[in-house]
Amino acid sequence: MKWQYGLCLFLMLFIATWGWSQEQDFDQPVPGGTNVLGADEPPPPPPPVEEEEEDLTPQPPAEPPEDDDDDDDDEPVQVFPAADVILLMDVSGSMEALLRGEENISKLNAAKQALVQLATDMKPDIRFQLWTFSSKLKKQPNSPEVEPPPRDVIFESIGSRDSPVRQHLIRVIREVEPPGDEALVTNLYEAIYRTINYFLSKAYKPAGGSRSSSQVIVVLSDGKDDGLSPVGLGTIRSAKRQYPNIDIRTIGYGIQPEDRHAQILCQIATENRCALANDAKKLEEVLKAFVGQ
Repeated sequence: MKWQYGLCLFLMLFIATWGWSQEQDFDQPVPGGTNVLGADEPPPPPPPVEEEEEDLTPQPPAEPPEDDDDDDDDEPVQVFPAADVILLMDVSGSMEALLRGEENISKLNAAKQALVQLATDMKPDIRFQLWTFSSKLKKQPNSPEVEPPPRDVIFESIGSRDSPVRQHLIRVIREVEPPGDEALVTNLYEAIYRTINYFLSKAYKPAGGSRSSSQVIVVLSDGKDDGLSPVGLGTIRSAKRQYPNIDIRTIGYGIQPEDRHAQILCQIATENRCALANDAKKLEEVLKAFVGQ
């Protein structure tokens, strides 16, 4: 009987130790996807607080429009200044659906048109990166002006109207396409998490060498996180509190104010810097306001 008692005690200790180690693994850099961190020194991830997701208090839904063909698109969008901007663009399968009220243009193609206009009109001193995500995060390559090619992406000022950097960005936008089977999954929270970590890492070189400059993440998404990554909503909300200098602005694209996912996007945003856009014209207006033109 003594050896049976000892064996049971050993198994109980092993299970408890294994469970504790599994919880600690959640604080490590997220497996899978594209690692935007330098391999030598990943910044400390924010502590997970997944229990908050159950206590989520939705924002009060906006009043529904009286006319389906004329929603709140006429409301002005507050303009926020920006310096270093990463635009996280959802390219999951749902973005291939037709835009509301349109017969021959998808949400993705309408978003690309709005982004091309943004890149054309952007102020020359703004430093801008376009990253796309579905199940994985993909960073745009730097322009050919950067020699030698950097180990990781670096920010470049957009420059004059006909600068190589601006023209390169326009080409990158036009070439964006859904990434095949990867587009079946949306890891929204992981994409935001990795972008926050990039701004905290040595790979990020802030304008003027000072981290006091503005770091902005603009999230453009039409749907929910699929819950297949260890990063959850609680982690993002914790990171927002822990790193208030990183300004998160969210755009719910093609979704309605009463949609729970639209409300979650607003809660992810810094000081409710969120907006909805249901057509390309409104999206263009919101993008210009959020990028600080």
